[in-house]
Amino acid sequence: MAMEEEEAAACEIARLPEELLVEVLSLTGPRDASRAAADSDAVWSRFLPRGLPRLARRELPRSPPPPPSRKAHFLRLSAGPLLLPRKLMSMWLDREKGAKCYMLSARALQISWGDSPQYWSWIPLADSRFKEGAELLSVFWLEIRGKLPGKKLSQNTNYAAYLVYKIADRSYGLDFPFQEASVSIGGSITARQSMWLDRETGFKCYMLSARALQIVNLTHSWRWISLTGSSRFSEVVEFLKGYRVEVCGKIPCKMLSGNSNYAAYIVFVVAEDSCGLASVWVATVGVGGRQSTRQVCLDSSNRNDYYYEGEIEVPQDGSVILPQERADG
Repeated sequence: MAMEEEEAAACEIARLPEELLVEVLSLTGPRDASRAAADSDAVWSRFLPRGLPRLARRELPRSPPPPPSRKAHFLRLSAGPLLLPRKLMSMWLDREKGAKCYMLSARALQISWGDSPQYWSWIPLADSRFKEGAELLSVFWLEIRGKLPGKKLSQNTNYAAYLVYKIADRSYGLDFPFQEASVSIGGSITARQSMWLDRETGFKCYMLSARALQIVNLTHSWRWISLTGSSRFSEVVEFLKGYRVEVCGKIPCKMLSGNSNYAAYIVFVVAEDSCGLASVWVATVGVGGRQSTRQVCLDSSNRNDYYYEGEIEVPQDGSVILPQERADG
């Protein structure tokens, strides 16, 4: 839309009665309201969430006085993290949805052996709003926990939890074993992915559990089975029978390391009495609208299979990716 058309549309919107204009803009979002040049306090009051926490002193300007309008107040809260009292936690508003977001400082976390100088060192942070961070020296038990009251969060909002950290140039030992991340809300615990660092490059690597995957026809062709000690995840999914197998996984690109080449794998175990897997499948990886497709085979043994007449021949010229057995089988 040209600038002249946008200005004309804004003029048309401005002709609406104020009550109707408030209702219409409040159903959009802060960004759309900004584009519509809406400055009404009634509109921006809808975007400011209830129960905003008290901020630390001097986080909002006192002289001159606090922001004169609800819009200015929203823009200030969404411009970047603001410290809360005691300065162990920061808060800001998501500019797209107006949801409350939080960051806990290292001092607000529960770090096992965090007060033992032989394992952890507390260092000043020059590039952070928090005064200090925790540096891992050497430890045989790595456990970090954080807690946030649910009433501080925005209602009807999907949240994600992240661990923000830096890697020292000469770090080691973070690539094994796999680290498990879990989030619990109201007694319900979710542990759906593990993370580790590649020993050679330091890139972040992830593994998704079966519960984190989207599996077509899950209730009719699959069943969930428990694991006892053979995996960081508590359960896996077992394929029973079916004519169609489609398994999809998704991970936000911002969780990956920048300027890195990644590969995607599916980790599975083939049962002794399995059948129907010695055929060519299609595997697709998509990033930002671009897709890469390869042919794969989950069972390259070329066994006779009663689902098919004769023996299935899998090309051995490299055009089909064959499974590789891991050290753990």
